[in-house]
Amino acid sequence: MCGVIGYVPQQPGREAFVAFGRLLHESRIRGLHACGLAQPQDGAFAVVRSFCEDDVAEAFDASAPAVAHARYSTSGDWRTHANNQPLVVGARALVFNGCIHMGTKAEFEAAFGVTCAAENDGEVFLRRLEQGQSAAGFL
Repeated sequence: MCGVIGYVPQQPGREAFVAFGRLLHESRIRGLHACGLAQPQDGAFAVVRSFCEDDVAEAFDASAPAVAHARYSTSGDWRTHANNQPLVVGARALVFNGCIHMGTKAEFEAAFGVTCAAENDGEVFLRRLEQGQSAAGFL
């Protein structure tokens, strides 16, 4: 299982920073191949992906919303950071636990009519939203 974290700042500060670090650490209890963090910054997303949870915890900004992920890529080679979560397309960042399509990148692109940058099947969801499909309609 993957560790999936969503954070909305309520009382940013040292306590939130420490809590995030602990949550990230506990979220990887079943193992860790890679972890990542996405937070809005200057109209885009600041994304950190690493094989070391400390890199992600240190990059966390308690004053901004965040999504984080710990464990491994749902598809594609986890040693390639672009395949690890969070996945970002345009104004959306995604972390999730699961699988959308068990095929290769070429197979899931063909099945959903999208072109993905990463080999992670989760990008299919973001690409379909980018094309105008509603989240509920996709699900």
